[in-house]
Amino acid sequence: MVAKIKLPKRKAEVLRLLFYGNNDKEIAAELGIALPTVRTYMQRMFHRFGTPDRTGLVVEVFRIFRSGEGSQKVVIK
Repeated sequence: MVAKIKLPKRKAEVLRLLFYGNNDKEIAAELGIALPTVRTYMQRMFHRFGTPDRTGLVVEVFRIFRSGEGSQKVVIK
């Protein structure tokens, strides 16, 4: 069974930049969005993936892909 990770395009971009080690300020500058918007996206992803912080989010998403649950089907809308 393959799990689907559905993220809106902008949240997926935030997550990608987070994986590369960017902080909130750098993510906002790179995407041309407000810092509070980045923080809101992060909080929503923490909730969605059941993680308390940035590190937990990266670890959980990596775990999903590593286990094969998300490696076949990632949907970005």
